[in-house]
Amino acid sequence: MNLFEHDTVATFPAGCLDGSSTVLAVVGIDVPAGRHGVIVAGTPFHPLDHRWPDQPADTGIIELLGHRLPVLDCVVGAAPRGTADVLVGSAIPARRGDDAWCWLVVHVVELDPSLATWAVGASVRLTVDGKRRWDLSGAHTACHLSGFAINAALAGYWRKPVAADALGTPDFERQALVASSLSELRYHDTYRIGRSLRKAGFDTDGLPSVVPSLGVTLEKRMCDWTATAAPVRVTAAGPGLGSIRTWTCDLPSGTVRVPCGGTHLTDLAGLAGVRVEVSLSAAGDVLDVVGTVELHPVGASARADARVSR
Repeated sequence: MNLFEHDTVATFPAGCLDGSSTVLAVVGIDVPAGRHGVIVAGTPFHPLDHRWPDQPADTGIIELLGHRLPVLDCVVGAAPRGTADVLVGSAIPARRGDDAWCWLVVHVVELDPSLATWAVGASVRLTVDGKRRWDLSGAHTACHLSGFAINAALAGYWRKPVAADALGTPDFERQALVASSLSELRYHDTYRIGRSLRKAGFDTDGLPSVVPSLGVTLEKRMCDWTATAAPVRVTAAGPGLGSIRTWTCDLPSGTVRVPCGGTHLTDLAGLAGVRVEVSLSAAGDVLDVVGTVELHPVGASARADARVSR
């Protein structure tokens, strides 16, 4: 096993779905079940972020030592710089981007222990499941649009000045979002409607009256935005996994930027439609927004590849 001096080079911000690399280490994930984590110098695979696990990991294939190994999962790992001590997921004590640590993509595969011994230093070919990436990317792009749309829809319910989003609208999402999850062609945002939100100046008493029509309102605004086919630009502070990446999109009323760790479409033309359902808990303290996404087929245009951010 090599001593780690650099982050895994993440090629998914450039939209890559395949690539070649060299194995740096193989770590035990669930050894009795035959599962190991393969760490390479550079990868197109997007891993699950353990601190904000909204988007599931990429899956696909690693070709290693003549074997085609399904990538069953892909997670973030970290090692103190200059060591081979790899920690995975929630066991990592440091915050992402800490320069004292190397931030690594760990590809989880079923691997014979005898192969694990020979894997380090071997060349590999990595191929991401493009259809799954496309469907997750579409859900994530729609989720970002939904956040700006709900801010706009609820802008009139603030009685006090509050921090604004990138479009100058009171940022309800920033104040109230407590959970966000994605699956293929679906997103689910959960907002807490409680004392802190009321204290910030939000009219929670007026919320129940708007909920029945809120889904349609969000759909219409998002449809107006997707009709522009605006490009989605992704910028990264550096090539390594620990670098900050930012999702940027030019909407009609202004350019929006969101720090984000998931994958995205390259433009809004990929979105064929979004159906939004909004519900308020019986106690009135939890607002759920669920979006079901329809996408144009992969490859429908030259822009149908997926990109990522944060």
